[in-house]
Amino acid sequence: MSRQTQRNLSKLAQGQALVEFALLLPFLLLVVMGTLDLGRAVYANTVIANAAREGARVGIIATKTDADIINAAKSTAVGLATTDPPMHITIVPSPTRSSKGTVKVTITYTFTPIIPLIGNIFGPTGNLILQSSATMTVE
Repeated sequence: MSRQTQRNLSKLAQGQALVEFALLLPFLLLVVMGTLDLGRAVYANTVIANAAREGARVGIIATKTDADIINAAKSTAVGLATTDPPMHITIVPSPTRSSKGTVKVTITYTFTPIIPLIGNIFGPTGNLILQSSATMTVE
């Protein structure tokens, strides 16, 4: 085989590799971004669980108000939007708690993925609703 023929075959192989890469690139990007979105969802779920537990821990002190519980939960929710549409905090019983009773703090968080295609898996709104509760006995 001549050198010219070898060069031509080498150029064809490079072109073929480029076309294959171009065809696989969208799928690879979707997998990478999906993995990142999954990591963000796991992080958000862990954060709201910790925030609910911290809110309940503050709520076991009978003199603490609902505002104290909400502030404690929101200050623990590092990295999440704590305004009312994405995060909603429910306290039972509210507003007063009695000694030896229980306090239950429930946090509902609306997680929005970065990739709209991934969001379509979660339903028509494209959001995933995460919820966590913590119950403790009032001192």
